[in-house]
Amino acid sequence: MKYKTLYFSLLKTYLKSDVKLNIFIFLISLCSVFSFLLFNVGKKSSEYAYSSMYDRSKYGFEITDYTTDDINFITDNFPEITFITCGKTAISYLTKDGMICKFYGCIQRFPAYFEQLHHNINPAYPIKSGRDFTKEELEKDMGKIIVDSESGFSVGDTLTLPSDNGNVELEIIGTSDNFVLPFSFFSSDKDIAVYNTSKDSMFDYICKTDTSVNINVAFKRDLSQEEAERLYNAVNGNLEITPPSTANGGNLLFYAYSGTFVAIASVFTAIQLLTLMLHLAENCSEQLSVIKTTGCKDKYAVALLMCVNLTYVLAAFIASIVLLPLLVYFTKQLRLEYIPRLDDYLISFVIFSAIMLISTLPGLKRTVRNPLRKRGG
Repeated sequence: MKYKTLYFSLLKTYLKSDVKLNIFIFLISLCSVFSFLLFNVGKKSSEYAYSSMYDRSKYGFEITDYTTDDINFITDNFPEITFITCGKTAISYLTKDGMICKFYGCIQRFPAYFEQLHHNINPAYPIKSGRDFTKEELEKDMGKIIVDSESGFSVGDTLTLPSDNGNVELEIIGTSDNFVLPFSFFSSDKDIAVYNTSKDSMFDYICKTDTSVNINVAFKRDLSQEEAERLYNAVNGNLEITPPSTANGGNLLFYAYSGTFVAIASVFTAIQLLTLMLHLAENCSEQLSVIKTTGCKDKYAVALLMCVNLTYVLAAFIASIVLLPLLVYFTKQLRLEYIPRLDDYLISFVIFSAIMLISTLPGLKRTVRNPLRKRGG
């Protein structure tokens, strides 16, 4: 009970000694926590990117008309997906002067529940004018499309996809740096093509618009024979197993540089935090002197100060957990492969606390041994 009272008394002195400094220390602590977390995220993202490029077999399948239950089936019955890509589709449309234009890089925009597979399944595309798709437009085909801002079309125009089965007309709701079709467009079996003579050959066409989505996934480990068969049946046999890719390591280089930058930033913030925490401890010099005269041993006084310092670290981590959506948003914007989890917080908390306690220990010992040295006592 005595030490508990002394702890709260020292904590109160810390907080009251300099309010602005306390706020500054809290913000630096929060930045340090995020730095440690981002370093861990960058490290694990590079591991995931490496495994998807070199270590794991990729599984490709064609996907149409998938629902939340279908996605849950994949997430519940297969290993964690560490990497996912979607092949861009080809689109043929009529220009304003009636000419057929072919575009081979149209993006597919998936409903939110696909992010259960992987948070990077939806590529980033800036909306330059108009708006993005609504939830209903992504899940039910309503004849909407986002067009390339340089295509000559504007928001509100109609884009026509030529077809022998009757042209398909799509309302333009926005412009971007690419053509974007919602997943709902691919949710029904369409034949949008203009053939040379007949439909006897799928390759005998003048122009066509793809009506299926090709997905490539890399799991955290290779699938067993049973799991591969289960996935084969889940996608109705449209499954291909491709060998590991030897793609360049551009992502790895980015993660290495970003990880190094975060590590350096963490060191500087830790040094700054160390100096400020020792300054707060020195503000308790008179109280420490009184505590010592009552018979409290130096090692217990140091332990009390370390507990107070640890309280600041704990407060920063609690705040960072509250701000987790902000960190997740930031990692998604960077297109990182890994999203921080609770165990990442715990590991970062232990490491950061250890660094804080070990680095401040010598200074706290000096302060306790001679608490009034800076006040002329």
